[in-house]
Amino acid sequence: MQSGFCFQGCKSGAKWSTLYTELPKAEKTGNMDLRPESHVSRIEHNTVGKVTGVVYFDKDGKEQRQKARIVCVAGNSIETPRLLLLSASSMFKDGLANSSGQVGRNYMRHNQSVLMALSREPNDTGVQKTLAFSDYDFGADDWKFQLGLVNVTANSHPDPNPHRAQQAWPGGTATPAV
Repeated sequence: MQSGFCFQGCKSGAKWSTLYTELPKAEKTGNMDLRPESHVSRIEHNTVGKVTGVVYFDKDGKEQRQKARIVCVAGNSIETPRLLLLSASSMFKDGLANSSGQVGRNYMRHNQSVLMALSREPNDTGVQKTLAFSDYDFGADDWKFQLGLVNVTANSHPDPNPHRAQQAWPGGTATPAV
């Protein structure tokens, strides 16, 4: 699909997001209680280590407790380790799920900068792509290669010929950027 940048979320709804996959399904069950603007501060457990619920701050900043049989932690690479480490207790001194001591370690941030040029004139170069290379002049003692990344971005404006991507990739679909 050729639909422009995804920096603002997926405008066409083609990519996975809890906002239009899991949440609508959960809402249909009638068992969902969504608490927007809340922030979980720790996961609690009983004396045998089984999760019993969470402590969170509601939208007014008031601490609340929610009992739970199951807690799903899905906060990506920053919030998940934060929550697991903040959930340390006398039973789990280094945080939950951290017997290895590796929770929150070995994270490598992929910084990126994008420079875009906007034109008032159509650009008919076909399916536009931009490649960005980030080379780091350092490595690691146990890795003989330099570190770095390649980032690929797409065009940032509507393609005057939305079928061009189909022509470039047979069987592909094309949606002009919004």
